[in-house]
Amino acid sequence: MKPLFNVFALGLLVQFAAGFALGQVPSLGAPGSGVSVAFIKLFGGATTFTAKVDAKVLSSDRDPWLTLPMQAAASDEKLQLELLLENLKGKDVPEMAIANLKQVGMGRVITLVLPAKKASYIVYPGISSYVRTPFEKEALEENAQFEIEKTELGKERIGVNDCTKNRVRVSAKGVVLLEATTWNVASLRGFPVRIETAEGGRTLVMDFSEVQFVKPASSKFEVPADYTEYANAQALMLGIMKRMAGEASLNSK
Repeated sequence: MKPLFNVFALGLLVQFAAGFALGQVPSLGAPGSGVSVAFIKLFGGATTFTAKVDAKVLSSDRDPWLTLPMQAAASDEKLQLELLLENLKGKDVPEMAIANLKQVGMGRVITLVLPAKKASYIVYPGISSYVRTPFEKEALEENAQFEIEKTELGKERIGVNDCTKNRVRVSAKGVVLLEATTWNVASLRGFPVRIETAEGGRTLVMDFSEVQFVKPASSKFEVPADYTEYANAQALMLGIMKRMAGEASLNSK
């Protein structure tokens, strides 16, 4: 019998793992929208690559609150971020909850941003399920034109890279979808080796390394047709709890 763990712990981890979708972690798009098409625009012309990502969420006083090591892949503005929950660390993250999430098949989480489908997806391969989030209404409009406003803030060195620090604002139809600070490297086709964005008193810092400008396999950006779709993380959490309760009932007989 698989343990039925605390609902709050499950909800917390779903929020962390579901592409920063529910507001505990700064969104990579309009507030509360999760990783969105606006985030892709921060990469400029570098739209096809693979990279390692060390993401950190900082508290209001910039103390590390959460770390999320990930793998990133992009192809023609399609984006994949992959997280293994066993690598997620944080002061308020209960280790038992992570262990139980892995046990029920939620140890691997994939975020997909698919402009052609006008939505982002949080995919859980271990339970053949996903959450679909439509893009912001401004980005949903046919032939939506994005405006990228970039202001240089100075020069800084990140690791071995000499960077230009920029303040970037992505908007559509006059609506600001994302504001971020980026550290771009000219020798890497202007790639942002660091992206920082803030929301709700927390700051998300994403450091990119081992950047390779190669085309990932197309299968990385596909959601299997036989996976179950959920409208949001709460619905996913409820579905998991119902499934676990059903399994517990069967095992008790």
